[in-house]
Order: sequence, then structure tokens, then C-alpha cells
Amino acid sequence: MQHYIVQMGSGKPAELGTQQTEFQVFEKLGLKNPQIVFSPFHHLDLNNPGNDWELFRAIYTPLTQKPIRLLEFHKEPSIKGLQKVLESADLLVLGSGVCEPYLGFLRKNNLDRFITRLFRQKHICMMGYSAGTISMSHAYIHNLFYEEVFHYWKVAQHSGTPQEDLDEMFNSILMDARQEDRETLRKVLTSDAFDKIPHQLQGKVFQSQKMPALSLMPEQVILPHYLQSPYAMARHLKASARQFPWLKHYGLPNGVALFHTFEDGGHVSTHVVGKNPDPHIKLTRHFPEKEITHEDGERIG
Repeated sequence: MQHYIVQMGSGKPAELGTQQTEFQVFEKLGLKNPQIVFSPFHHLDLNNPGNDWELFRAIYTPLTQKPIRLLEFHKEPSIKGLQKVLESADLLVLGSGVCEPYLGFLRKNNLDRFITRLFRQKHICMMGYSAGTISMSHAYIHNLFYEEVFHYWKVAQHSGTPQEDLDEMFNSILMDARQEDRETLRKVLTSDAFDKIPHQLQGKVFQSQKMPALSLMPEQVILPHYLQSPYAMARHLKASARQFPWLKHYGLPNGVALFHTFEDGGHVSTHVVGKNPDPHIKLTRHFPEKEITHEDGERIG
């Protein structure tokens, strides 16, 4: 029996006007009146008409006769209740948000294993947006560069932040930095032109983070919003590929999906579905010393 995993590069349904990708994906799923469960990885502002839940319902309500269920992990009164909702799904959608607390919650309550069993034994289909896409891969890997730290510092300095808060931020940055970088970092942060003068920290990773994910797609690392988020640039994936060269590192743009087909014996194939509005932004796999791109409709290894 075939079932599927879909990893969307977008954070919100139809982000940047890419709803055609959503329709292509749903058609390829071949589900007839599925029970869809949508579970975001962040707290929803239901008073905001542009929230993820409303955007998702606007696209998918016409595609099934069954009401789409919203599952907010932090609002369910019991783990058994969570499991019951998850078991009802034909298509489980993990939405955008923040990886660390939600992956931690799933693992702490053995829901990671529960979801894996549902996928492998009940043959449900799964879809992810942004953080949800990352959660289905081997691990969440994030590299923070000194340039980004300097940006935060500059914003704090010029936004009226009280001096005591600046002092606390300054000390926290120094504490989090590698020991061998601290003296140079201190000099750079206290310079009036720290963002203009050359120094040895330029282009260097400030901090690396790695957290195990659901590993429904083992040996794979995904970075959504590729080239359209300050945290999803080529340098982030290049650094990850150098750190973990045995993993497959993909930059997944908005409007592009990785469509994985499974059968009882396991993973069968992966195809690229959809395009980014900018034709120059493509699905890109990064290796330690090179990268390759993939087009809409292409089958990839």
C-alpha cells in the first residue's frame, strides 16, 4: 500500500502565491475525502484572519467532505486525547513554528514513536510546513553566524534598549561564544564601527545546534525558505554539510515540495513538486565542496 510524506518549503500555506503547488501535491496524494489533522508548531492567533489555520482551511476545505481538525498540542488535556486525534488522521499536517519545544514535547511524551508507528503501520500520509518539514527529517541543525549576532547587537543598540539590558546581552553573547573567540569578540562589539571593520570572526560560525527529529526521512537535513530567510542562506547549509558530510543537506525554497512515496517495504522514490516565484531559487543539495540544483518534476536520489 502506497503512502506519502510531503515536505513543503513554505511556512504558510500558499506563501508567496504558490497555491498551485498545494493543488499539485494534493492531486498526487490521491486521497478521497481524507480526515485531515492540522497541528502547528506554534501558538495560533485565531483572532488574526491571516493565521496559518485559516490559510490552510481556505485551500483544503474544498478538497475533502470531512471537517478538518485543528490539533494544538498545548491545548489537549491528555496524551491519550492527543493520540486519539492523531489516530483519526488520514493526512497529518505538521505546521510551521519552532522546532525545539515541539520536538522536545513529542519526544518527552513518546509521541514521536507514536507518530512513526501511525505512518509505518496505519500508512497515514504526512505533510509538513517549515518546522513541520524539518521535524520529519533526520535532525534539526542550525548554524548561527557571527554576522547574525552582530546584526542583533546593532538593532538592540539603535532601538532604545535600556543600558542594563544591553549589558546583559553583551555578557550573554560573550558567554555563549567559543573561548578562543571571546577577546576578539569583545573588541569588535565595543567598536563604534564593528560592522564595517574587517576581523577574523567574519564568516565564522558563532554557535551550532543539532537536535534529533522524527527521522521519517533518515540521513536527510532540510532547510525551508531557502534563500528567502536570513536563517536559510547557502552559508548555513554549507556549514552543516561540512560538519555532517554523511547526511543529505537540502535547501527547500518557498513554493517547492519534496514528495516522497513509500510502500510496505519502505521508501520508493522522491520527486520535486512546484516552483519558487523567482526562477533562480531552486531546490539545492549542498555537499561539503559543491552544490547541485533540482527542477520541478525531477526525481532525486
